[in-house]
Amino acid sequence: MQIDAVAVAKFHHAVYLYFYYYHDLKAQLTDACVTLSDDTAELPCVLDHIAAHDNGAREVAVQFLFSGDAFPDSARVTLSFGRDRHVIPLEDFLASARSKRKPDIFGAFVARVEALRRTNGVVRVLDIGGRARSGILRRRDYPHWDITVLDIVAGEGVDVVCDAHEMSAHLGCGKFDAVMSTSVFEHLLMPWKAAVEVCRVLRHGGIGAVHSHQTIGMHDLPWDFWRFSDTAWHALFNRATGLRVIDTQLEEFMHVVPRVWEERHRLAERSGGYETCSVLFEKAGEPSVDWPVRLADVVDTNYPTHLALP
Repeated sequence: MQIDAVAVAKFHHAVYLYFYYYHDLKAQLTDACVTLSDDTAELPCVLDHIAAHDNGAREVAVQFLFSGDAFPDSARVTLSFGRDRHVIPLEDFLASARSKRKPDIFGAFVARVEALRRTNGVVRVLDIGGRARSGILRRRDYPHWDITVLDIVAGEGVDVVCDAHEMSAHLGCGKFDAVMSTSVFEHLLMPWKAAVEVCRVLRHGGIGAVHSHQTIGMHDLPWDFWRFSDTAWHALFNRATGLRVIDTQLEEFMHVVPRVWEERHRLAERSGGYETCSVLFEKAGEPSVDWPVRLADVVDTNYPTHLALP
């Protein structure tokens, strides 16, 4: 039997599986249960037959409750088709769902930067907000790149401490072959101004990759300003800012469930958003716009360096 999983989600002590199955006998799924690795007792499941398709696939949702906070990786799901039973490790559902992930934008960015390095012998890369806040330091990951790390606060790996809205004043113009930024643009009060600055520090034809969020919990308050969709990047990286979007991507679909029930949220679990949103772009010209507003003219707070990771 073949399964094609779409969702393998956990919410508190409930696991939700949403998948298609293809059965040689085209038999109807009559029952499902789960066995955990540390317990021989079977956990009953809630079974929902959603739809049958002309190609023989059947669309099914299965839910079960278990005790414990950790995801039950080693659980086994038994699907019953009358007397015919199939035992499928929960890991197989996860592997099936994860196999649908597309190649990420950052991977495409790395490939382009490596191509530049092989051609030019050296490549200068600016990492905006690249302080090793969560233990990640791109200089260690890509030792063959000449990386400059800019951040608004001092910290491990930081070369230049300054506001990203004013970076060309500190770094000069046309100095970098590539620019990257991970989980930073949501914390920039004026990302349109930062986009202009990105263009200024890039050389003509230089490339950039920005990774931010579309749906994620509030964090690093009060400096959590924005969320981005895949179509929003065109408002920042365009002819006016001197940049051109090459590709965008949404990744990791997230369910959004309200904490307090209201009838208007009845179908909330069927909708959602994406944890991350990324863009790959290049410098196509010089910016024809500016935003002569300083960060200190708008906010009177500082980035909260004392907070824990979200």
